Amino acid sequence: MFRLFVGSNNKTKRLELDKAVKCVARYYKGFTYYTATGFWEGVKEKSVVFEISGTKKRDIDKLSKELCNILAQQAVGIQRIPEMSFISI
Repeated sequence: MFRLFVGSNNKTKRLELDKAVKCVARYYKGFTYYTATGFWEGVKEKSVVFEISGTKKRDIDKLSKELCNILAQQAVGIQRIPEMSFISI
């Protein structure tokens, strides 16, 4: 499972949430996202965090590069976290 940290557009200084979500949705049918406040190079900015399960690092890298391009990001933070499981009745 991976967690991606995406900040505001470096050019517009705005969080382009819809654009980011649409990009991730092209790659994955299921994921979680939530907004957050982050800091990049000492500057506070609105951010979005995506949690994506059941994927490989190379696919996350590809998505992260696309997010960098479409959102004018210097970088996207990637964190590998323990996989979760689902239990149903």
